[in-house]
Amino acid sequence: MLKAQGGRMSKRLGEENNSSCRDLSGRRLKTIRDAESLAKYLAKEKDREKEKEEAITKKIEEGLKEIQPPKVLIDDSDYLNDHKKALEDVSTTVLDAFKKNKGKRKMEKAVEKPKKKVISFQDLDSS
Repeated sequence: MLKAQGGRMSKRLGEENNSSCRDLSGRRLKTIRDAESLAKYLAKEKDREKEKEEAITKKIEEGLKEIQPPKVLIDDSDYLNDHKKALEDVSTTVLDAFKKNKGKRKMEKAVEKPKKKVISFQDLDSS
């Protein structure tokens, strides 16, 4: 049974793993491939940094454009008077509500609830 499976294992098509092999100078092929890929990566590093800086400057410029909203001047005197009146009405109603609640809280504090009696283990043992 092992003979039959051994033949199948050795016939793996499409797999060529030569990374553990060595070249004529004695270096492993994997280290050579890794060095080549690292050199390519480092060669493209300047381009990546330029793209990164361009993206940041573009984002900053877009952000600055959004910050400056158009200025609108309202000259409607009726609107401004109504707005002031509404603000005053809100502040007076809030103050009135606080004044009403102050009296209720004093009355609630005056009426105290009876305290619960606490029973300890010593009381149980003595009885």
